[in-house]
Amino acid sequence: MQDNRPGFRFPNKEHVLDLLGEMLSDSSKKKTKKDKRAQRYAVRDIISFISDEDEAPEVNVKIGQQTLSLDSCSIKTFYDITCELLHGGLAHHLMYNEVLRDVFDLGPVPLEPEPSCNKQARLAVHDAADKHRNQVRGKQRDKRSTVY
Repeated sequence: MQDNRPGFRFPNKEHVLDLLGEMLSDSSKKKTKKDKRAQRYAVRDIISFISDEDEAPEVNVKIGQQTLSLDSCSIKTFYDITCELLHGGLAHHLMYNEVLRDVFDLGPVPLEPEPSCNKQARLAVHDAADKHRNQVRGKQRDKRSTVY
């Protein structure tokens, strides 16, 4: 990747951009449409990173009330590897795992978890509202209450 030293230049930058451009227009019939789309997305990000000398791409990930900013390639790569290892449980780990919170500079673990209503209470409230709505609708449809 790029180095922050003054005067540093990416070696063979034009050649690398040409190769990436070929990958961008890859029309191989052996790859699925989803794989081609993912490849184009990744190659576009790489091309924009190499061609822009000043800034690296920044990715923001929302975790509960906090936002994790992945502003360097190394931290983004580490985040991707951690995602693969934890198989989708990364959000929970980033909220409560002290080691991961320290690695990603998220600060200390929140003292109390976010308040959440249990499923039975939520369903009871929904059922009560549904019952009331049906009763009101039934009264409006009742033929006996119609005035001629």
